[in-house]
Amino acid sequence: MSRAIRSALWITLAIVVACAPWTASRAAEARIELKGLGLLGYSALAPGKTWKDGAILLVHGTMMHGRMDTIAHAQKALQELGHSSLAVTLSLNVSDRRGAADCAKPQTHRQHDAVAEIAAWVAYLKAQGASDITLFGHSRGGNQALRYMLEKPDPAIKRLVLLAPASWEEMSVAGYRDAPAGALQKTLAEAEKLAAAGRGDDLMRDVRLMNCPSTSASANAFLSYYRDDSLMQSLDMVGRVRLPTLMVVGTMDTVTPDIPKRLQGKAGPNVKIATVDGADHFFRDLIADEAAEHVAKFVSGQ
Repeated sequence: MSRAIRSALWITLAIVVACAPWTASRAAEARIELKGLGLLGYSALAPGKTWKDGAILLVHGTMMHGRMDTIAHAQKALQELGHSSLAVTLSLNVSDRRGAADCAKPQTHRQHDAVAEIAAWVAYLKAQGASDITLFGHSRGGNQALRYMLEKPDPAIKRLVLLAPASWEEMSVAGYRDAPAGALQKTLAEAEKLAAAGRGDDLMRDVRLMNCPSTSASANAFLSYYRDDSLMQSLDMVGRVRLPTLMVVGTMDTVTPDIPKRLQGKAGPNVKIATVDGADHFFRDLIADEAAEHVAKFVSGQ
């Protein structure tokens, strides 16, 4: 093999390595247990930092996981900016869950289950020495982070970041936008009937549940996601959080659109809005860097 060919191959390899996506191998897996369930998280300490220097706790969106692109890209960008983070995977009532929710299995998790799991991860970070924690939630995870802040906040949480947070307008019809007319109301009525009869843990077959076009779901699970719940009104509830709060939104977001307009008159002076031009709902790739810059400045008090 000629020297020129070898040089070309080395250059190509260097480019491939430099451009390779940041993967879970760059984040150390953490595991805790809560009520018999194994919970998984992925920690990324910034160079030369420990948890005592601050932590950002990242919560993913609907039925996803701590390694989904949005969270992984945010974690990488924050680490490069000198901020350590822990990206958690909500169990969805499955021990040691990895990857997106498995629609082939019964869905028995509930919207508010996230509160206890977030609390458990806050306790974990505190045990590692963290006393300055920023809670960060994306999409539905934003609502779940907000719910935690309203129900059982810990003094170690110093600020809140909501990345394209979902509110009732989006969550109440998740998975049903293309469903036949009345499908959601029919299933909701069935779930209500089962719960009223004390059979909330019974499984309903072949139902739509958010990201699952067809699955089995307990009546209680279905009700937790689709029954009218004031705490799912994220844009109404954010004004009740007294801590500094940053809302990061994208101009191309069609999932949770027009958040600044919808938020008018509902948030106090502690809420800031950062708009990322060209960002859709998922803030991937280079867009993640810009979003992370807003978060890093906010965490640093700028």
